[in-house]
Amino acid sequence: NRMINFGLIKSPKPIIAELGSGAGELAIFSKKALPGCTYVCFDLPSTLLVASYNIKMTFPDLKIGLYEDFKNYQKITRKEIEQFDIVMLPNWCLELVEKDLFDVFINVGSLSEMDREIIKNYIQLIEKTTRGYFYTVNRNISVKEFGAEDIPLCEFPFSNRTKIISQRYDPASDLFHGRYGIYKANHWELILKCRKDS
Repeated sequence: NRMINFGLIKSPKPIIAELGSGAGELAIFSKKALPGCTYVCFDLPSTLLVASYNIKMTFPDLKIGLYEDFKNYQKITRKEIEQFDIVMLPNWCLELVEKDLFDVFINVGSLSEMDREIIKNYIQLIEKTTRGYFYTVNRNISVKEFGAEDIPLCEFPFSNRTKIISQRYDPASDLFHGRYGIYKANHWELILKCRKDS
């Protein structure tokens, strides 16, 4: 709803990508809200198995593209992606995606859990492959847990190719985490326009 209300979805048949798609909940919600979209999930192969099952059980008649359908491509283009309703690809395939393919790119909650070099690499790939908007909700405080440190959203290395459209504290994340007695998560929502090189 936030993406629709902000006008991030401009095409009746947008191509939406998500890094860290988890069990596929957002892909399912997006296909219900925007039936004409093609939704591309990038995640670890083991996680994609769960997401593929959930999506197939929800939408048994949709055409779902799997790694098997793309493994022989040196470059993944709009032509290949648009053959499917939903595409499930391992995270390393993001490097094969052609420039400016996605209308909207999404990441919720996982970028801040990665180390700085991995965040930098993913942001460069997101900026390269997205012609529209990057929508992200991530922790905006540095938290050390389980031997790792979360990187705050305010420290993400966005390039001058992006322009912040909106940023706000996301109280829903604290409400969600509070149900389990976890500390204040301090997640922020950030919407960026991926500007193209002239």
